[in-house]
Amino acid sequence: MPHIYKSEEEAIEFIKIGVDFKNIRFDYFRDNKKVILEALIHQGTEILQSISKHLRDDKQFMIESINHDGGSLEFASQRLKNDFEVVLKSCQKNESFIIYASQEIKKICEDEIPSKALQSFILNRDLHIELSQKENKIFDKKNKI
Repeated sequence: MPHIYKSEEEAIEFIKIGVDFKNIRFDYFRDNKKVILEALIHQGTEILQSISKHLRDDKQFMIESINHDGGSLEFASQRLKNDFEVVLKSCQKNESFIIYASQEIKKICEDEIPSKALQSFILNRDLHIELSQKENKIFDKKNKI
């Protein structure tokens, strides 16, 4: 049986010297954000194939991964590939990363610059939500009278 790294620090040291994160020795660290981000920095997005499903669906973690490499969107969960903010963050790194987004988001961005289309969609959605909340408050006040 190969040596399994016992600590975060040990795992990170071996990543830094070039041991491939896909190696079985890293199995205890497939859900460790710090070790994975270090591997991402040193070995690229391909290591995200080896992370837990839980982290693929963790919005904050995937945004952090996308901050390092916009192509990380390729390895996000389907839910996050359909998340406007996550896809926008990726497209702001490189517009071509729209290819990793959900079909629904690709359709919204069709024939437009993805980051601009997503920003516009998010602003319209948030404005609609805010206006709806204000309308509900006004309606509630009228019904109390």
